[in-house]
Amino acid sequence: TTLQTLTQKYSNANSLYDNLVKVLSSTISSSLETAKSFLQG
Repeated sequence: TTLQTLTQKYSNANSLYDNLVKVLSSTISSSLETAKSFLQG
């Protein structure tokens, strides 16, 4: 059961990390798009 708990915790942390990375990368790319159009305009 201890191993199962550890696996569960690791899995949860992993998906949380994945979500953070997705949010960060989409934020960064939208910021870059905004900066590009601002510089071109």
